[in-house]
Amino acid sequence: MIHIVWKDLGPQACADVLSNIQFVINNWLINTGFTVGVADIIAKPEIVRKVRATIESYQRKVRKIVNQTQHGRLKSQPGKNLMESFEHQINKSLNAARDEAGSLALNNLDKDNRLVNMVVSGSKGNNNNISQIMACCGQQNVEGKRIAFGFNARSLPHFTKHDYSAESKGFVASSYLTGFDPSEFYFHAMGGREGLIDTAVKTADTGYISRRLMKALEDVMVKYDGTVRTSREVIIQFLYGEDGMAGEHFEKIPLDLTMLDNKSLDKKCNFISNIQKSDEYAEKLSQHMGKDRADEVMKNMDI
Repeated sequence: MIHIVWKDLGPQACADVLSNIQFVINNWLINTGFTVGVADIIAKPEIVRKVRATIESYQRKVRKIVNQTQHGRLKSQPGKNLMESFEHQINKSLNAARDEAGSLALNNLDKDNRLVNMVVSGSKGNNNNISQIMACCGQQNVEGKRIAFGFNARSLPHFTKHDYSAESKGFVASSYLTGFDPSEFYFHAMGGREGLIDTAVKTADTGYISRRLMKALEDVMVKYDGTVRTSREVIIQFLYGEDGMAGEHFEKIPLDLTMLDNKSLDKKCNFISNIQKSDEYAEKLSQHMGKDRADEVMKNMDI
């Protein structure tokens, strides 16, 4: 909408639209208010029981996979060794546990829930955030893998050696609402720290890459003959973007014809089908394009 207002009515009208939208929203917030409270994140008792049961069933599946591997009954998947196959199957089960538990919690919320309002409007958050608050935080990863053994063949002192269970390798079955036990808290901090460092490093890297790009391309421009050249007249492209079109001026226009089948297309567009006589043909044409233009068409057609 903003793009079309800019193109059709100009920059001042576009600025006015943005300002007025903000005035309307501010007044609505002053009169109505918008607050996320504890009531928005508490699920019904039966949903909590279903979530617990779902997570426990998937944890049993993981224990079964661990047992199969320890007894040499797990088959390697194509292109993976035994350990990679083992980790893949466990990750698949634990991700399914998180998703299913999250769906149970989400389906329990009504459209007036403030968390749901924020996510649906696109202002903040996603469905995964809601499921982490209400249902299950899920598997914590460091360097794209489950938590590695960092002590003497174990992830934390809370667990026995060579324990490959979900709980030992970073699966957080609790939600933010219920709170974590000590090992879950530690695993969550490990995953969270990696996220923070990634964000900080990527911000610096992307900023520097952007600066270098701008410096390298600062003298490149589209000349009056349509070519793209540097300040020394070195040709970069013979036609801007290879097609001469500027992306910022494009508008999305739906083409309904592409969605029609042959019968619907014929009914909608073929207004002169099944007409044999020339006078009927001319009369039909004149309804759509005026008599003068219809007569001109008839002169140039052999009917």
